Amino acid sequence: MKEFGLKENLKLFQYYIYRILGEKSKLLYAYNTYQFSDYDKYESSMFSEEEKAKNKEEQFPIDCKKAFEIGVNIAKSVMKKH
Repeated sequence: MKEFGLKENLKLFQYYIYRILGEKSKLLYAYNTYQFSDYDKYESSMFSEEEKAKNKEEQFPIDCKKAFEIGVNIAKSVMKKH
């Protein structure tokens, strides 16, 4: 994230979300995500498919739950305003 300046780039999206919803967005960074359904079809030797599969099994459900909770909280906040 830091190496490619992604946090700074995401600030623009945060601004647009704020303008649309009137609510500051919450961010959830999900790292080491699974990129392909079949790693054999792609040259991706810089990634460990086993490590990504493990992350998908263990961390991804946690990230999905957190993302859902963030969405629920934003929806509740927006509904309170209207």
